[in-house]
Amino acid sequence: MLINCTESPYQEWTKDMLDKVGETYGTIVNHVLPGINENMIDEDIDLIAEENVEKILTIIDERSDKIKPDAVFLNDYLPMHKRVKSYLAETLIETIDFEDFKQDGDF
Repeated sequence: MLINCTESPYQEWTKDMLDKVGETYGTIVNHVLPGINENMIDEDIDLIAEENVEKILTIIDERSDKIKPDAVFLNDYLPMHKRVKSYLAETLIETIDFEDFKQDGDF
């Protein structure tokens, strides 16, 4: 299962991208990460990132026996996504971004 945290819901992806992701990860689930505003301090950002990682970890694929996602699709250039990625590193869940698809030459 892939958790899509990008600004582009998977329903808007091309057929080629859906096929590629589907072959690799199976089910795709959208999860929107909140943005960061200029009034937030690091502690606020950390708290929100931790809360979202907990939510991501509890999304299960009811059609399989998986208890956590295989990967999370993030936009590495966004601050909240960077923070979530750092927390996910501790869970050993793979994170991918658009560059991973561009490297394959398909997108």
